[in-house]
Amino acid sequence: MKFTIATLAVLLTAVSAMPTAEADNLLDRRQCGTINGPCDANNCNGWNIPSSGSGICRSGQYAGCPCATTCGNAIGSCNANDCAGQSGVCQGGKYAGCNCFH
Repeated sequence: MKFTIATLAVLLTAVSAMPTAEADNLLDRRQCGTINGPCDANNCNGWNIPSSGSGICRSGQYAGCPCATTCGNAIGSCNANDCAGQSGVCQGGKYAGCNCFH
């Protein structure tokens, strides 16, 4: 899997915002495959990173691997779709890590 410098910078920024155990898991994961599945599939429980168009799986077989963001183009409500938004960012559900509005 090839990463650009910009992608690595975004992933490392996301790692610094994650709980320590999840960040360690990301750094330890070496074999993720070449196709990134959606952040809401395969028990990934992904944390979306809207600025990069990707995310990071937080559980399951692909924990620590990149995943395809589920954010989309529209910004939804922080109170809908299990978002549980805080400070304009969903904390849970399919859109964890995506921007939201109150």
